[in-house]
Amino acid sequence: MARTLEYDDSQLRRLFAEMDEKQRAKAMKSAFRTTAGLLRRTAVANLRSDLHSGKDLERGVRALVFKQKLGFRVTVGTVLRKSKDHTRIVAKKGFHLNRAGLEKPVLIWAEDGTKERRLKGSRGSHRTKTGFRKRYLFNGAFRGRMPAYQFIVKANRQVGPQINQTLQENFRKSVEKTAKKYGCTV
Repeated sequence: MARTLEYDDSQLRRLFAEMDEKQRAKAMKSAFRTTAGLLRRTAVANLRSDLHSGKDLERGVRALVFKQKLGFRVTVGTVLRKSKDHTRIVAKKGFHLNRAGLEKPVLIWAEDGTKERRLKGSRGSHRTKTGFRKRYLFNGAFRGRMPAYQFIVKANRQVGPQINQTLQENFRKSVEKTAKKYGCTV
């Protein structure tokens, strides 16, 4: 037996028409913020399963709501914010402390991967029975590469089909909340 769900949004449309432009934008940004948070949480869960990360890396996965136009994005990056007098660090996000005690922006490399790294080729010499012979190394020693984990792409594949429906639901809740705040009844 197939169930059908009917939803009458005429009251919501009427309420939305009565709101002024600033209140509409606020309600929409709130809906975008909660939906972006859902995508971010999924990306962080994928990051945990792929890299066994800690809080220091997870803070580098950011959900940004656009200010001038409608929309959001979930991205990786680092934040290194210093105080106004540039004497101390106020905020540091997305860096990983490695074994050598250095902080590296690993998230940027983990999302897209890195290309193969080698030392520079060099010219050397070695001793033979008759003297020294020059030798040329065109490719230096292999120093590795980082695979592309693409945890944000995976999160988009997992949550992507639901985002439109989630955004509509969050928008409806946000408009109702804004309406209650300003004394309207739904």
